[in-house]
Amino acid sequence: MGYLIDLEFVWGFQARVIGLSKTSPSFYYPPPTSFLGAAAEVIAKEYKIGESNGKNIIFKFSENLLALGIKPLNCIPIRYADLNRIITIKMTGGKPYPNPKDLKKSFDSPATGKTIFSTIDNEAPMIRLFIVFKHDYLRLNDTYITINEDLFWKIHRVGSKESRVSCNDVKMHEVNVIHKNALTNYSFPKIEGIEIEKTEGEWETEVYIDPFSIETQYQPLDYIKGEKTVPFMVPIKRGSTEPKCNVKLKENFVFYSFNEEVVIGRWLK
Repeated sequence: MGYLIDLEFVWGFQARVIGLSKTSPSFYYPPPTSFLGAAAEVIAKEYKIGESNGKNIIFKFSENLLALGIKPLNCIPIRYADLNRIITIKMTGGKPYPNPKDLKKSFDSPATGKTIFSTIDNEAPMIRLFIVFKHDYLRLNDTYITINEDLFWKIHRVGSKESRVSCNDVKMHEVNVIHKNALTNYSFPKIEGIEIEKTEGEWETEVYIDPFSIETQYQPLDYIKGEKTVPFMVPIKRGSTEPKCNVKLKENFVFYSFNEEVVIGRWLK
């Protein structure tokens, strides 16, 4: 079962690249795991699932995921960083911080990466998500959770709490399967078995946590070491130029299509 989800952003989003520096840049688009987390938050609220068990929802989404791609509809991502005053957790001079008796040393002001979505048609910036699942449900312990349009209509943020979104449209549909060659304008993994034959327009590469293999014990250091990460090709819209990519797939991958929308995903025989 596939879903086309149009998300309208207020300004953009904040989802920083994990690194060893206090100052970290932002992504061009929210990582795939951010979308899974946004949907998981809706389920956790509706089913009154606590934070410790709520993390398992994302793992169940990952097991059920066949494809997830995004494309801009009317916006250009612009990455930047600004200074933010934050509370720091550290040891300085043998003393733990934050410390209510020493507030000055309890704060820091690192540059924080953010991404603005600049609209090209004077309308609110929107991106489209094409997601395909094996089943229309998740099994969490003894509870079966239905995946439907209502779930995605309730998404209200993607990324940090300031990254507000409004769901503009959701379409549920049966998808067709295309083997070997096709044209796509959605983001896709840049890995063995997916061969890029020709690109049109602008594309960039971003490294994300692998949305198809999310582990319960994943730590930030794993991302820095490149473990369980996957490079993604992401389309960048420039004016009226529509980024497209002609791709050839091997037997482990297929295209999932609905009308003119085509996304790359894994193939389960």
